[in-house]
Parts: sequence; structure tokens; C-alpha cells
Amino acid sequence: MYFGVNGFMIRLGISLNAVIMGEILDAFGYDPNLEVQPASALTGMRFLMTLIPILAMGVALLIFRHYPLEGERLEEIKASLGQR
Repeated sequence: MYFGVNGFMIRLGISLNAVIMGEILDAFGYDPNLEVQPASALTGMRFLMTLIPILAMGVALLIFRHYPLEGERLEEIKASLGQR
């Protein structure tokens, strides 16, 4: 089960990466057929290396913050494991 979820999350990340990368580069004028790219394409690549990972980390932190593994819930899980 763990490896199934792990594989799903990895594939989901790769798919999101491809979509986001394609959209950002397209929006900033990247053309793979040009030998010299416009300056705006460099700005798009900078966004891909800085802003997008920062936003993804922020979303991940918000999700983890609401993950119920503390306080009373944590004690319930420990008690359940202790009974096994």
C-alpha cells in the first residue's frame, strides 16, 4: 500500500511539473526553435526555479499543519498501537 501511494504521488508530481513547466515557459515566450531566447524566457525560468517551489512548499506546509497527528489524536494512536 505504501509503495502504491508513493508511486501515485511521484507520478502526480511529475505530471504537475510537466504541466506547470509548459505553461510557464509558454507564457514567458520560450521557443525551443530559437537559438537565442528572449529575456522574458529567462524570467520564466527564474520563476520555475524560485517562485513555483516556494509556492509548492507553502501549500505542503499548510497541508501538514492541518494533519491531525498531535495532542489527543496522537495519544489515541499510541494507545491503539500499545494494545496490539
